[in-house]
Amino acid sequence: MTVLMTAQDRDRAKVADAYKWNLADVYPSQEAWKAQKEKATGEIASLGAFRGKLGSSAATLADALELSSRLDKELSRLYVYASLLSDEDTRISNAQGMQ
Repeated sequence: MTVLMTAQDRDRAKVADAYKWNLADVYPSQEAWKAQKEKATGEIASLGAFRGKLGSSAATLADALELSSRLDKELSRLYVYASLLSDEDTRISNAQGMQ
């Protein structure tokens, strides 16, 4: 039996799993997301260690670029998870706050 939905139908439980994204592919849980957010927030400050030193050596520049790139990737993952979670049901304020 196929269930047809209208654009106004907002009950996610009525949507077939084939048409839902699986946020567990990004983070296994909201707790894992929060833990990674705290870790990334703490690592941002470590970028300051490179201030005024980028020209000192190629290795220092490479380390700074590696850290910056890794943090950019992780912050993007954090944002995507929070954004998709928020989009699942815009009535849930916790997800809105995460975004």
